[in-house]
Amino acid sequence: MGCCGRKDFVSGSSSFDHCLCEVVRVIKDIQDTGADECTDCPTSCFLTPLGGVSPGRTSPINTRVIVLLTEKGCPFKVQADPCDCSAGATEYCYFRIEEILDGSCCVTLRALTKTSSGFSKTDVCVTVDISCFCGIQCIADTFVEGVCD
Repeated sequence: MGCCGRKDFVSGSSSFDHCLCEVVRVIKDIQDTGADECTDCPTSCFLTPLGGVSPGRTSPINTRVIVLLTEKGCPFKVQADPCDCSAGATEYCYFRIEEILDGSCCVTLRALTKTSSGFSKTDVCVTVDISCFCGIQCIADTFVEGVCD
């Protein structure tokens, strides 16, 4: 079985253009440059400039917080210690796009924690093949202290 439950998926196939790869590239570009584009969906990942997903924010913004969805529609989660699958282990489902590896769908994500004042960075990073996810949801535009742009 291929990515996202598709039995006929072939990596690099023109029949699947890996739209999530393109969405992630656009989000990274928005984080880096804040280009202008209009859209009608208030939580669209294509909203630009950065700040469009959380209108009215007055503080600086450097991150579009995302959640990746698996083939079952559940949020993708990582743990600080991936070998600790015990009940109660801290899991993270909010991410910031840190890096896209040259022309590929491989993306390094930084896990974020939700706080009462927004989101904070963690030291948990993971590299994933974005083409193996079925959905992406943009949660908020925010300022995350201590990330390098």
